[in-house]
Amino acid sequence: MKKTNVYLPESNVPMYDLGSLDSALSGIFTVGYDEKTISAYMTDYYSSEASVEGQAYDLVDMYKDVFSLTLTQIKPKHFETALELGAGFGSGTYAMAQLYPNMKIIASELSTQMLLKHKRTGTKYPTCEKQITRCQINADKLIFNDNCFDLVFGTATLHHVFNPKGIIKDIGRVLKPGGVAIFTEPFEPGYGLLRLAYTLILKQHQEGLLSLTNTQHNYLCSALDYWAYINVDNARTTDELKNMDDKWIFPYSFFDEVAELAGFDFVHKMPIVQISEEKCHIENIYKTHTQGNNIELPDSALELVRLIDKCFSKQQLESMPHDGVLILQKSKTNCTEAQDCEERVNTVNSEIKPLVSIIIPVYNGSNYLREAIDSALAQTYSNVEIIVVNDGSIDESEEIVKSYGSKIKYYSKTNGGVATALNMGIKNMQGEYFSWLSHDDLYAPDKIEKNINALKHNSKSIVYSDYDGIDENGNYTGTGSVRNVRRSNNFEFGLYPIICGQLHCCSLLIHRSHFEKHGLFNEELKTTQDYDLFFKMLRGQQLVYIPESLVMGRTHSGQTTHISDRTIMECDALWISMLSSLTLEEMCQICGSEFQFWVDQVLFMKEFTPYRNATDYAFEQLKNCNIKLKDLSQKYSSQLSEMCINSDLQLYSKFSLLLAELTDEYDRKFNAFTTSIANENSSHIIATPQLGKAPIKSRILKSLFHRLWLISVKLRINEPIKRTKLYKYMQKKGVFQRLKS
Repeated sequence: MKKTNVYLPESNVPMYDLGSLDSALSGIFTVGYDEKTISAYMTDYYSSEASVEGQAYDLVDMYKDVFSLTLTQIKPKHFETALELGAGFGSGTYAMAQLYPNMKIIASELSTQMLLKHKRTGTKYPTCEKQITRCQINADKLIFNDNCFDLVFGTATLHHVFNPKGIIKDIGRVLKPGGVAIFTEPFEPGYGLLRLAYTLILKQHQEGLLSLTNTQHNYLCSALDYWAYINVDNARTTDELKNMDDKWIFPYSFFDEVAELAGFDFVHKMPIVQISEEKCHIENIYKTHTQGNNIELPDSALELVRLIDKCFSKQQLESMPHDGVLILQKSKTNCTEAQDCEERVNTVNSEIKPLVSIIIPVYNGSNYLREAIDSALAQTYSNVEIIVVNDGSIDESEEIVKSYGSKIKYYSKTNGGVATALNMGIKNMQGEYFSWLSHDDLYAPDKIEKNINALKHNSKSIVYSDYDGIDENGNYTGTGSVRNVRRSNNFEFGLYPIICGQLHCCSLLIHRSHFEKHGLFNEELKTTQDYDLFFKMLRGQQLVYIPESLVMGRTHSGQTTHISDRTIMECDALWISMLSSLTLEEMCQICGSEFQFWVDQVLFMKEFTPYRNATDYAFEQLKNCNIKLKDLSQKYSSQLSEMCINSDLQLYSKFSLLLAELTDEYDRKFNAFTTSIANENSSHIIATPQLGKAPIKSRILKSLFHRLWLISVKLRINEPIKRTKLYKYMQKKGVFQRLKS
């Protein structure tokens, strides 16, 4: 075959077909690396035909599952061109080719022996061959043009290269604006767990609590030394790196800084293997390494590893993967105006409406499931996907779902609780937005449309609305609304609907980026998983509130919420955790003052919940608040006397009178209030002072005493003329300005 230069559409560097030199290599293109270059960037192992042929990995199905889950973490996207770095034997290539049958893939690898093996793997997947171009390319020095690929991916690639940071920057260069990079890599947290296990096993051996042979002992020591050596913080020479196969173990934060410099505005890491309910994460890593190195450690060592596993919660283990997926998405700042318009999702009038995923978890809910599904299918907003997750039902739920055919995406799993079902739905959803529908609740027909229409100013805002209550027969029982509580009018303050107990979780519409930031539902919580996550998610947010009922929440005899001791315990713990974390500013945003917040919270907890521990906690905070206010009144009385007495005796006497009246009034109201709530049979609620509109900005009056002083002016000086004169007089004398300072 004649050696003829060819050009790939993505590169200006001339290449030629290696078949011109060796017919076995036909269809593999190269830029013509010399032996010196290949030797400098590749270990001898991968250039040896015997070594490569001795390996037989076929992980196509595994990577297909991994990539499917990974792609749910990014915006749904149409990929046309992809570059694979370190194509190896083809497991990643053919997994991605099957997921995107119309995507063209450049499968790159420096080792021609690996590319030959890759070519032979292709015979198992003949329908994918038309998508694939094999190239001998050095990943450390990419030859491609700027902005030419939609996707760059690799399976166990970056930890083999000399300069992973440099490659990430180069990937940012060759990706189109908005393009995505996906890599499966080993991560430090999981290896840290294994190092902990190995260290404790050696310590037990030294203390005579378990016995190791010399071979076992040497393996553990050498493994610990090696993992310490390949830490990314350790400087090594080029020659040292060349002789190492695995060159790096990446901490979770390793790529964050370089990703930002390379133009990526989205960085996400996730474990390849999901943690099971049995929480045998460290045990699995341990077995993978010992079996892979043909080392069998004593049973007592395995028991120690299992004990370590039990010391961590499932959420902690999920945050410490051994093998994980790195997902990077390039900024769209260089996109054309037309591209930006196509991706924009803040209006339903755009050409492409954002996809909304309605997720319905169900457990033995056949009585009401069909009604819920029908209400989802009846949405006036057309671009929705409906996902039903069967959490191990033993009734007719599955038959009901399957009767809808392709209208519903259906997943089934063993029973694990509503959090596990929701998480499965979220991991498999393709939508920009998440909307939860309980199997016994209903959506109004325009629920999703009105949610999306509310996102005119910020596509990533969180939306919520009022809801109607219905009984088991669908009869209206009342409306739940933050307007019913009216602690303030700050309905769009993130924590307001949760702390007021007026958030129906099925009324929410949530952009998927919030799950990427805060994680999924805590699967160890059986009844409080919703408020547990949404408290973190809504905190600091400016919500969008729709003051009409878009959800019907059903109450029926089959529900188990608020019954068991575990439920009470979970809810008590959640409320105490939420209340104890609130700042003074957050309390004032909700109720106007700290004292008023605790008054309202005690009344709410006592009247509407069975959570006695949380109620007691709120009451203790109220008592502490009263003590603090008395201390403040004494402190400021002394300070104000020094400030006012020399400048205006008349003003000071008026102020002192107000202060004395305030103290008496406050004690009277506090004592009346505590007496009232102590009486279990009393429905009488003592009126408490409300701040109303302060004559000056509330931020000037940061101390509670200042707020209460203004309240006392409002309460004790009733004649409008007199109040106005007093206020103007004090303003003229500069009292407010001095209070501010």
